[in-house]
Amino acid sequence: RLPGAAGRGGPGPRAAAGLGDRRPGSGGAVDGEGRLGDGNGAGARRLGWSTTELFGTSAFELVHPDDLELALVSLLAMNDQEQGTPLELRIATADGGWRLLEFVGKNLYSDPIVGGLVIVARDITDRRRWELLGDSPEQVRVLVQNSAAIMMLITGDWIVSIVIGAPTRVAGHAP
Repeated sequence: RLPGAAGRGGPGPRAAAGLGDRRPGSGGAVDGEGRLGDGNGAGARRLGWSTTELFGTSAFELVHPDDLELALVSLLAMNDQEQGTPLELRIATADGGWRLLEFVGKNLYSDPIVGGLVIVARDITDRRRWELLGDSPEQVRVLVQNSAAIMMLITGDWIVSIVIGAPTRVAGHAP
């Protein structure tokens, strides 16, 4: 047992209801059309919204346009699955920004009480930033120069102004 738990029983049957907004992650329900239902409020507040602002709103209105197709396909796939795999989507904040959230859903469409997906979400924005950048300009430079992806900077006039060496390496040519 943990030191602070000595002599105490388990959480008990009312623990989940008592946790409410004290849970470390965000959670809620989404109906078959993607409308947000009941949630614990922690996620809404992290994004700068209130639960009343979000209740009944289409979840797709909050999804970044570039992630929308992935979100729609994932929601449709949940019709045939009991539980989904982790999904990362950029979600709008109330101040106009974006946060990267990881979602996992459980299909409870057939449950008469829930009638939708139960979603658990975690904000992974800061973790991903540290994973990718390491807060070091040198690491960013090494990452970009050694990436197998084709990376280029294109101006507003559609002129390619910078191309890193990776496209030529991927194509089998020297930079």
